[in-house]
Amino acid sequence: MNTTAPLPATVDTLVIGGGTGGAAFAGVLAAHTDQTILLVEAGPDYGKKSGGQWPADMLDARAIPLSHDYDLHTPRSAGEGVLDLPRARILGGCSSHNGCTASIGARHDYDDWAARGNPSWTADRVAPLLEWVRDRFRVNRYTEAELTPPQRAFVEAGMATGLPFADDLDDLAAAEGIGPMPVNIVDGVRWNSAFAFLDAVRERPNMTIEGNVTVDRIDIADGRARGAFVTQGDGTTSYIAAQRVVLAAGAYHSPALLLRSGVGSADELRALGIEVERDLPGVGKHLLDHSCIQLDFAGRPGLLEELAALELHPDEQALGRARSSVCDDGPYDIHVFMVAGANSGHPGLPPISLYGGAMRAKSEGTVTLGPGLDVVNPVIDHRYGTDPENHDRTVLQEARDLLERMVAREELAPILGERVITGPADPLEDIVNYCHPAGTCKLGPASDPLAVVADNGQVHGVRGLFVADASIMPAITRGNINLPTAMIGANIAALMAGAAPVEVVDANLAAPARVLAAPPRGLSANTSFEQDIAEQPRALARLADSGDYRALRAIAGRPWQRIVFTGMGSSHFSALPTWRALAATGRPTWWVDSGQLLDSIELLTPDTLLVATSQSGASGEIVELLEMVRSGSASVGALVGVADDESSPLARASDVFLPLFSGPEATVSTKSYLNTLGVHRQIAAAFMGKDAAPVNDEIRAVAAIVETAIGETRLGRLAERIIAAPGRRIAAVGKRDDAATALLAGLITKEASKVAIEGFIGGQFRHGPFELAGPGLTAFLYGADSSSDDETLPRLATDLLDTGSTVVLIGDVELDGAITIPAAGATTLERLATNAVVAELAAVELARANGVVPGDFAFGSKVTTIL
Repeated sequence: MNTTAPLPATVDTLVIGGGTGGAAFAGVLAAHTDQTILLVEAGPDYGKKSGGQWPADMLDARAIPLSHDYDLHTPRSAGEGVLDLPRARILGGCSSHNGCTASIGARHDYDDWAARGNPSWTADRVAPLLEWVRDRFRVNRYTEAELTPPQRAFVEAGMATGLPFADDLDDLAAAEGIGPMPVNIVDGVRWNSAFAFLDAVRERPNMTIEGNVTVDRIDIADGRARGAFVTQGDGTTSYIAAQRVVLAAGAYHSPALLLRSGVGSADELRALGIEVERDLPGVGKHLLDHSCIQLDFAGRPGLLEELAALELHPDEQALGRARSSVCDDGPYDIHVFMVAGANSGHPGLPPISLYGGAMRAKSEGTVTLGPGLDVVNPVIDHRYGTDPENHDRTVLQEARDLLERMVAREELAPILGERVITGPADPLEDIVNYCHPAGTCKLGPASDPLAVVADNGQVHGVRGLFVADASIMPAITRGNINLPTAMIGANIAALMAGAAPVEVVDANLAAPARVLAAPPRGLSANTSFEQDIAEQPRALARLADSGDYRALRAIAGRPWQRIVFTGMGSSHFSALPTWRALAATGRPTWWVDSGQLLDSIELLTPDTLLVATSQSGASGEIVELLEMVRSGSASVGALVGVADDESSPLARASDVFLPLFSGPEATVSTKSYLNTLGVHRQIAAAFMGKDAAPVNDEIRAVAAIVETAIGETRLGRLAERIIAAPGRRIAAVGKRDDAATALLAGLITKEASKVAIEGFIGGQFRHGPFELAGPGLTAFLYGADSSSDDETLPRLATDLLDTGSTVVLIGDVELDGAITIPAAGATTLERLATNAVVAELAAVELARANGVVPGDFAFGSKVTTIL
């Protein structure tokens, strides 16, 4: 819509920007939740494709229109003049005026993102989303017969230089080659992101789209986004309050809006006269693009007339890919392509231009505001070809060499005609752009000084504020970025809604809205940590429906000299109940964390069954242990591995692998811990000769109990009281199986809330730590079960209360002066799971009370790989 009617005063989610990322985000969120969504776009909204109101030039895929261009520029690398930066001010963004090349990059690109501390962006997770957005864009391939004569000659020349034929740019496995390009063109129409993602949800009651709305700034107060100040097309200004603001204005305008709203480098903001809301030095830095060199030709006489006479004559149709001498572990890092025809989008150029692109470019530019604080026209400096290692210029030189070999081929040379020199003779002296800006709101953990957003897209240190466009790319994908940008929007929406990628892929956007993992009462789900907590019941259900333990039962029946359970952190704690259960039957069982095991490797023998748990399957100690076994430095009879990632080092090395089915986990251990408890319950059952089916039924029952516990547990006031206490000290104590929960609480509370706490097993607390008792100490006592005949915890609680300590009993025991948090269970697994939920929710509320984002790592990361 393009109205001047009053905008909604309040919405659940305000999406700023209706380009590719914003459209995909809004479409997915609207389909998977019933929350109210307002998407505002600075340019016009011409309605549904079927409405017939879209301008002809924006639909015609044969040329790149400029009628809705922002008219942005960057200094030329040659030092004189400016380079155009085409950006479309219209619903659909640049997908409404681009060249329609459909690329999704390579697996290495996304695994590289994950390796930088962003676990929700692995190739395995995003691959289904990339395939889904490809289908939504209705991508198809030109046939060889559809290529214009210049494009066909270009492909033949590339093959003559040694490139194989390939037309699979929209495949993660694509390698070197040349051929027709996949395109998002349907019957000659450029199929943009508005058609792909928004047309199907426009009529939902929770979805509103408004065009010609400029966002002046985001309202941020007390570390939280509250809404935005906007101006409509007729000059009307208004304020929109929102529970959540999602910025999807693109790599130029998203950082510009953050800066205008007080989020960025404190020094830069002060110099601009803007009040600092959050000091994030990375905002507007790390500007990436695929830099290019350009060779121009006049074309053979009459070429333009020949092309105009063809029924189909797009300017771009073919593309080649090659590896440079400095290529990373991915399949290629060079693009070569031809623009032949009217050279649309670049008026004034000759009929044919050949381009060679550096597809993993490392040069970094900047986006900032000018003295007038004009968000619409930010100050952009790409700094093409300036990376200190000279990587980009090396790749571009080799791209030029490839093009020159192609130009010399008899298949291509006659069509090109005379070379046209419009600038420096050496194209490396005037590097041009591929128009794929990215990276200015970089994705990364809080420990990265230039990271702007966390794994789930939330801006570091600003609750309720997210970015969902190409600006979050920590490294640019090796291809045109339209489809990867749509995947970014879809993935952030899926994380926000608690939907797995397969649920996004399987969903019908036009079907009635479904609510998937809507945050239970008490959880905002505005952080990855809370989203993972909310996802736990479904993760447990997946485990109950998917586990296969036949191989485990076979290996458990062998007469082992010893059984060693090992792992690190919460992975290790989860095995404690299983170790106790087997030890109680007289089996020779050890429970040793992997760090200790590396120091006492002699414990492993050829008659040892090693049960190794690592939720990632790649923790540093586990990997080192596997290497010692592989090299013969240590010996085991068999290895049972427990992890979520079936491609991890632990999974690959295991004789029996038990997957967790917990799914990607963005931050502190939650669903992976509960699922690990479930798998270890199956391990204990296998050693006892029990069938797996009853345990799966128990896990299903636990899933329902956990969902109730998440929804009914309230710890906010308690957390505020704890944080405010003078001389604050916190301890978590558990005995027997409940010691696992106490140790978990000690670990995840530190990670998630940056609050000092220690976990203790049983009587450990009496030996020294009890000297810290008194006012200011809060002791969480896990497993306070009235059916137990063990008086250890009630006695400790009484003694602590006598010192003036605060005592929190997790269970069903009640004592005068103590706080009881109900968390009982009919079985051990039920009790351990509900107790763990209490520990998780306590960590969330302690983080909030402590003024930090729950679960956001400050120095570490999800997977510890450094020993």
